[in-house]
Parts: sequence; C-alpha cells; structure tokens
Amino acid sequence: MDLELQKIEKHFAEIENYSIQIAIENLEPYKEELFSYVGTCAIWNGKTRVSIDFDEEVENKSELLAEYLPLLEKYLGWLSQHRKDVVQALIDDEYLECANEWASSGELAEDEEQECYIMQDGQKVFFPITEEDFSNSLRLDDICFDCCEGKHEITLDLYFTCSPDYFAYHTLIVYVSEAGSIESGGLAG
Repeated sequence: MDLELQKIEKHFAEIENYSIQIAIENLEPYKEELFSYVGTCAIWNGKTRVSIDFDEEVENKSELLAEYLPLLEKYLGWLSQHRKDVVQALIDDEYLECANEWASSGELAEDEEQECYIMQDGQKVFFPITEEDFSNSLRLDDICFDCCEGKHEITLDLYFTCSPDYFAYHTLIVYVSEAGSIESGGLAG
C-alpha cells in the first residue's frame, strides 16, 4: 500500500471513530443541481451552509445520504476541533500579510490615534492586523463535502469571508483532502 493511500485510510478511520458529531439540519435536495443536498450546521460559533455532493450518476441519492450522514456529522466534529489548523493554513499562505495590504488600500480614518482604515463594509481596521484579529475576523460561510469518490475519499472545500471585510467582498478558500491535510486554496471573488 502506498503512503498516500495509508494516509487516506488512517484519516478515514479517525473520522469514522470520531466521538464528536455536529448535526446537519434542514437538509433538502438542492434545486439547482450544483450539489445533491444542502443544509446547515452550527460550527465555530456560527450557522454555516453545508453542501453535499454525490456522483451525478448515483441512482438513489437519498439512500446514500442516509448512509453517509453519520460520517459527515463526525467529519464536522473533527473540523470543529481543527479551527487553528485551518487558520494556520491561511496564515502560512500569507493571507495575514495580504489582509494588511488590501486593508491599507481603504480610506484612511483621520480621527484615530492609531493607523486605521475604513473598509468597504464601513468597519474600521487598526494596523497592523494581528494573527488574533485575522483569526477572529474569519466567518465560515460554506462547507462543501465532495462524496463523489466514495466514503474513503471525502474532501471538503471551506469558504470564508471576513468581518471586517479585509478582502473587499472576496472569499478565502481552504481545502481539506481525503487524507486530512489542510491547505489554502486562494481567493475567489
């Protein structure tokens, strides 16, 4: 067995045996067919949209959903315990520096004693933006489960916005691989 396959198997076993589960609520078939199902969950002190995608050729997706749902809820439990790793992936990919650069292009607030800029969303940002400021600003808007390759190869795409909005209405993306590695996926806007 190659090393990557071993990592995938180990991560799957960790998720399958994870003791924390976060419920996915309000699940319903997605009408626009981009995803198979859409619901919500409460994670990281907020309500987040959850999308679940199965291979489009699967006949009875509702049966597959019933089979996968407990595993996906354990995956959310695992994710809830790895927030620091997700933030660190963004910091390692220099998004804290990027936040400072983008925010400094805002309107300079003249009435402050400390260097401060006003973002497009009207919020003030004091400089420099710290790791704690950056971490606290992140809002997880969407979690997209890709289940097209089967239970052992589930991947996640995480979509974040910031408040204050350092990135002018752009979204930060983080990927979680089937082996559990967490890496930054860039900006979308």
